[in-house]
Amino acid sequence: MSNGGATLTAVSHTSNWWGTSKGGDSRSNNHDLLGYEETYETTPYTEHDTSVAIGAAAVEGENSGKAMRVKSTLGVSAMEPVRLSAFTTAACGSTAGASAKFVVAPLERVKILYQTNPALKFTWRSAICTMRDIVTANGIHGLWKGYLMVLTRIIPYSATNYTVFDRVNNYLQNSSLRQHCPAELIRFFSGNCAGASAVIVTYPLDMLRSRLASDTKGEFKSYKDAVKKIYASRGIRGIYGGMYPTLCGIIPYAGTSFMCFETLKAKRRDISGRWTAFDRLICGAFSGLVAQSATYPFDIIRRRQQVHGGRAFPGKGVIRSLIEVARTEGVRKGLYKGLSVNWVKGPIAVAVSLSVNDALKEALTLKANS
Repeated sequence: MSNGGATLTAVSHTSNWWGTSKGGDSRSNNHDLLGYEETYETTPYTEHDTSVAIGAAAVEGENSGKAMRVKSTLGVSAMEPVRLSAFTTAACGSTAGASAKFVVAPLERVKILYQTNPALKFTWRSAICTMRDIVTANGIHGLWKGYLMVLTRIIPYSATNYTVFDRVNNYLQNSSLRQHCPAELIRFFSGNCAGASAVIVTYPLDMLRSRLASDTKGEFKSYKDAVKKIYASRGIRGIYGGMYPTLCGIIPYAGTSFMCFETLKAKRRDISGRWTAFDRLICGAFSGLVAQSATYPFDIIRRRQQVHGGRAFPGKGVIRSLIEVARTEGVRKGLYKGLSVNWVKGPIAVAVSLSVNDALKEALTLKANS
């Protein structure tokens, strides 16, 4: 679109793998308008050119569900945010999450087997042998055992995670609290709210996935059979066993992931004035690895309580359970057992999730702007 010798290009506004915004802080002005670039005939304009942005009518704010609609007033460009529905945002994220989970499902199953069996000593050679044994015993589809339950969990999980973070973060970033609280802390809090909400909604499905993924003896014939047997032996506590350490782990994990990603995004765009798909992949993978490494020991406790119930750490809380694992198995070989598998599957999952999510959001954003 031509405007006074300038060419204005609007690029679709997309969200990242977890459903976080690609916009900058609500306190930021022209250089936080993602996908906004005005180029003159001889000198390229970037988001840092404040002279061109004088009189611009919109600040994007942190909202993953926005498309950009371009207007022109007296030769000055303005952005009018158009909110995509929460259902649309959640659907895109759920599809991306399901795609990523499919790709990394074999690594995830091997990781769970090592997490839940203290007798297994993890090495990459033994992990490959374990995968080969699974294929020999159950066929290639054995590596995806429990994936249907993963799908039934990841869809509501992603929907809840995306929606809660989007609403809480957007509300707080545009409230009076923003004047007294750093954007990073608001992101951290919003991510924690999103992660905790998603866990509470989907935890029984996650427990069933862990039990089926670690079932190498064929104890459970189906998901229905697993629910009946677990409930008969342990009651409702069996269905929700291990949720407390899950919450202890997901709260700092989700908060750290969102905070790291959004902070890296803001820094990257401040430095270069751009935010590419490659930038999303790198920053998303790095944020996930940092958060995962920091909270991985809680995942060890959670998986063992899900699979072994009260027998895993009888009479012990989360902290005492962590101490017990560190004392008997060591820190690296106990609390961080199987972490290197996550360091491989994590970036892969992020890459797939971001790519699928970006493509879907771009198509829907272009449709909204048409």
